Amino acid sequence: MNKTIIIILPLLLLVAILTSCVPTSAPIYLPTFIPTLASTAASSVEIKLPVVQTVESYYKQINDAQSPNDLIKLWDMLSSEEQCNPRYGGCDLSYFQTWWWKWKVIYKIYECGTNTVMAEESRYPREADPATATLKVSFIRYQLLQGDEKIFITKGQAVPQLDAGCVLAIDSAASP
Repeated sequence: MNKTIIIILPLLLLVAILTSCVPTSAPIYLPTFIPTLASTAASSVEIKLPVVQTVESYYKQINDAQSPNDLIKLWDMLSSEEQCNPRYGGCDLSYFQTWWWKWKVIYKIYECGTNTVMAEESRYPREADPATATLKVSFIRYQLLQGDEKIFITKGQAVPQLDAGCVLAIDSAASP
């Protein structure tokens, strides 16, 4: 940004000097190659943390599953301790598959720190239209851990509300 100011200021000064020397009623146009702050902001790229990408992948795979067998990939994203969470049927893959096969999810994912992500999820029946389905919002706090080759979800816990300081990273309803 400082380099931009250093380049722009002399150009503006030159234009001001030249226009003050020549009386004219014609409009003065600044060169179009001068960068602006708006063009810099518009070209910025959003970078998602790997933990956010992991939870996003988890929800996308739920929604994209074509059969209960596609949900095995989700099971493999969970640590062995989390696979035994009573929420997932306590170490029972078939329960996990049967339960998630009933649902699709509209979600928002929030970045909450190095290894913590929160999700605001609204489940609806897989065959239903989300626009007409009755949706109940739930908040899930996910703890994640980098393994040898991938990031694992080590804990998923339902909580009453979003933690303070969490920042929205992904809104599936806003995605095409």
